[in-house]
Amino acid sequence: PSKKLMRCTTILIAAAACLTLATSVLEAQQINRVQNFFPTGDRAGSILLIERAAPAEARVGTSIEYQIRITNLTKAAIKNIAVAETFPDNFKVTDVQPKPTQTTGKGAQWTIETLNPDSPALLRVIGTGDRVGDLSECVTISFATQTCLSHKLVQPALKLVKSQPAESSFCSLIPIKLVVTNTGTGAAGNVKVEDQLPEGWTTPEGNKVVRFDAGNLGANQSREFSITAKPSKTGQFVNKAVA
Repeated sequence: PSKKLMRCTTILIAAAACLTLATSVLEAQQINRVQNFFPTGDRAGSILLIERAAPAEARVGTSIEYQIRITNLTKAAIKNIAVAETFPDNFKVTDVQPKPTQTTGKGAQWTIETLNPDSPALLRVIGTGDRVGDLSECVTISFATQTCLSHKLVQPALKLVKSQPAESSFCSLIPIKLVVTNTGTGAAGNVKVEDQLPEGWTTPEGNKVVRFDAGNLGANQSREFSITAKPSKTGQFVNKAVA
């Protein structure tokens, strides 16, 4: 039976986007935003759009939420996107959505198995700043692109069927039919058929061995050949042919 063998080439690519948030005694008045088109810096030639949004300012000790949005700019799905976020030392995380694949004391990691075109992934991080200063968070993103090729594995197999009368008179030419068939999968190339006539048998041309060129046989394809032979004596004979 035929099988398919698939080979894939995987390339890991990484991108990073950072945003600095100032914490002071002022309430948040506006949102800071930053975006990164990766890898070219231009939307037209990039694969991912990485966006970050956070309050420009927030009070120490009050809840702060910032977001990371990742958009696939291509026409094909991107697989196995790894997102790693590093938290600032002066930021205490209270909630992360969706739940990270892995967390450490200084950050979190997510795995996005499939990111379809125009279907962005949104990550939300909520926490508090514990002292006056700047909060600077950075996200690093790596993903796999695949180039795959399928090629079929086949196994041709030849079957040779030889037919002739079970009995024949000594004076008659004996008709012999040879049918070779490719019963396997895939094409069988340069197929040859050889019939070694029994001792004392010859064709009308005097040949003791008959050879045929069956050429290329596709799966389930057959070639038929016919010959006649004349025995020089009576008796019981075994006629063997090969392909």
